[in-house]
Amino acid sequence: MWLLATDTLDFIHVMNPENYKFAILSHTWGDEEVSYQDMSDLARARRKKGFQKIEKTCEIARNRGLQYTWIDTCCIDKTSSAELSEAINSMYRWYQLSEVCFTYLSDFQDDITVMTNDFGKCRWFSRGWTLQELIAPRTAEFYSCTWQLIGDKISMASLLASAADIDTKVLLGETRLSKIPVAVKMSWAAKRKTTRVEDAAYCLLGIFDINMPMLYGEGHKAFYRLQQMILQETHDLSLFAWRQDPTSTRRYRGIFADAPAEFSDTFKDFEKDSRPRIHDTVLTSRGLEIETIIGTLANKSALVIPLTQLPNPQAIQIQRIGTSFVRSCPETIHNFECSVERRVKRIHIKTLISPDEDEELLNKQHPGVRLEFVLPKEWFKRVIDCGPSWAWDSYEECFVTQFRNQYVGYVEFAIANYKFSPPLETNFLALFCHHRHRWPNATEDPLEITLASGGWVDKIKSWLLEKRNEIESTMLSPHDLYLFEDSPFSRQYHVERASMNENRMLGWFPDYGRYPDYGSSNTPAQTPIDNTKSEISVTWRDGGNLEDHKLIIEVVQEEMGLLESMGNSLMRRYTVYV
Repeated sequence: MWLLATDTLDFIHVMNPENYKFAILSHTWGDEEVSYQDMSDLARARRKKGFQKIEKTCEIARNRGLQYTWIDTCCIDKTSSAELSEAINSMYRWYQLSEVCFTYLSDFQDDITVMTNDFGKCRWFSRGWTLQELIAPRTAEFYSCTWQLIGDKISMASLLASAADIDTKVLLGETRLSKIPVAVKMSWAAKRKTTRVEDAAYCLLGIFDINMPMLYGEGHKAFYRLQQMILQETHDLSLFAWRQDPTSTRRYRGIFADAPAEFSDTFKDFEKDSRPRIHDTVLTSRGLEIETIIGTLANKSALVIPLTQLPNPQAIQIQRIGTSFVRSCPETIHNFECSVERRVKRIHIKTLISPDEDEELLNKQHPGVRLEFVLPKEWFKRVIDCGPSWAWDSYEECFVTQFRNQYVGYVEFAIANYKFSPPLETNFLALFCHHRHRWPNATEDPLEITLASGGWVDKIKSWLLEKRNEIESTMLSPHDLYLFEDSPFSRQYHVERASMNENRMLGWFPDYGRYPDYGSSNTPAQTPIDNTKSEISVTWRDGGNLEDHKLIIEVVQEEMGLLESMGNSLMRRYTVYV
């Protein structure tokens, strides 16, 4: 650290600034500032406009009995990247160590009567670097454009708090920064500007007690790096409590904000959650890995995750895209107490999504297959297995097929009725085969899939492959559904098929020796079929009560209406009734 002698204007290099008493200057840069190199020729330096600030700072400091001062324009050799990086990472601490900070407001006049109205309009309150220069010093004095003393930090605390939108307890050092939520600290910088894009992040290092290398030229990546560093140092998820500008057309974002400006609407009363998280958050190649509670909004229109473990937490909306999640509706912050159907889940959330990626995701995220359950209140469903796992959204209960020309997926589920004794529970497997071609014996075999379950599912797979030729010969529709019923009270498996142009039973295959035959009734559905709708049904009988039950899956094909260029963009909705 270079300190400037207030009497000789010579530099001294110090390794431990805490051993020296020095004043420090806070100001906004203007024309003809004096650099470290300029100070080697004082005659040349005096000809620059910025020298007056150096001269006046040294004069006031000498009158206070201080031998040294530090001024950012001339006390950093900016031709040395190492020295510049050290200075930026240490600057907050230097302001803390100073005996007094002289704050020079170059655009504030001497008329004290207009202070209340005009004080907050000073350029000093709009710059990024001056934020830490307001908070860090223990003692600070404010001077007008003619170097007339306006007041000090204590006497002007309320005025400063109003102008900077920061709590007076923070300004006076009565509340430690570590106790303030990340989102609130970000909001302090939301309306401040920096000349260089990278400085929007670098000027906040001291506020968050973060050290990181300076990489001028990286642009907005600097702010992303800052958020990554903050996440490594704290479990405060208010880091994600940002809002996108409502005028933006971007629908999907990563978990990180683009700039401090997106924290401008953060709740100032955001309470810091000091309780440690049970599970750490980890940054991976797939994004942020986090174990969290996921809730569904009351109207089941979206998924949300809370940002604290406190009562009545704020929450952000997420949506599954493939194997990861993204932030959806990024202009909105929800109240998590309004959510229902909560569950704990370990998920991955993408950290960054570019505008181009957002447009691509918008075109691909719509489900190709949606499974809905409409059951009487005494009936319950349980999803046992599904595949492919990358495409199945267990919260939305849909397959995100991303407009693949060929697609095969399956869902194994159980339908249970607990009013019976013993309880009735029957397993079903729905196999969805979607085909864009309209010719038999296609070269790509849609039945070549891997079913993860054991036992009866493996037998179904083998049976399907044996029936491949028969099945392929009738593949004339845009989609097909195969329903397999595995009743614990039946000695045989049962399979039915529904498509747009036919609905028929494909057959049975036995599994002797499992359970006694209680007389399962399997009747193919005879529902009329049109171009958009069909249904399939299976009737089965429980063993204890000999009561028939019918499971119906209604198939509806809908135009998605996304992009005209997508042409045959269809979504299939399967609704399960009992």
